[in-house]
Amino acid sequence: YWQTYDIFVAMTLAAAATKKIKVGTGVSLVIERNPIFLAKEIATLDLLSKGRFIFGIGAGWIEAEMADHGVVYRTRFQLLKEQIRAIKEIWTADEAEFHGKFVNFDKMKAFPKPYQKPHPPIIMGGAGEKAIECAAELCDGWAPWGMQWTKAKEAIPELRKQAAADGRDPNLLEISVFEKSIPDKKTMEEMEIAGVKRIIVTILGQSREQALPTLDFLGKINR
Repeated sequence: YWQTYDIFVAMTLAAAATKKIKVGTGVSLVIERNPIFLAKEIATLDLLSKGRFIFGIGAGWIEAEMADHGVVYRTRFQLLKEQIRAIKEIWTADEAEFHGKFVNFDKMKAFPKPYQKPHPPIIMGGAGEKAIECAAELCDGWAPWGMQWTKAKEAIPELRKQAAADGRDPNLLEISVFEKSIPDKKTMEEMEIAGVKRIIVTILGQSREQALPTLDFLGKINR
């Protein structure tokens, strides 16, 4: 899903109508939202879905859109990092407090807490250098939106290298890839060797008549 302000309502409905399937954002433009409200929405959704939420994030790329939300394009990743740190604080502390250059709030309480502990997985959806840097430093995984596998394969070692430099275990980062169709066997073997844990098959801009047969097909594969 791309960022919309009713997306969490839609995902709550999807979670209520299912029992096993995971729901997630791919990607949520965090910098265009209030981190306190966003933390509350996600915690509630994660609780209602009993831990089936995946928080896919990104910093975006449309400068005019960011400006409408009071975000400066040049410092968007600085803002994103502070927001993610603040959201983690809200999720994990009984009394959360955060003071940064872009995000500031005094002690506050926010409940419920997420179902998943310490919090839902945060997956970076960006494909650029700053996105990889953010994923290595603060996130639980990387799922580069719109990046061809040949380029993603080359970037994964750099992601792991940066994570290790930040004092993190690079093997704990979950790698996912977006694909327009199910890759062939050879490509999937390459992905597995590279450490890819999830293939997300996208259905873009299709009508109901086109999309439903694809969803039925994917559902059968997943059984």
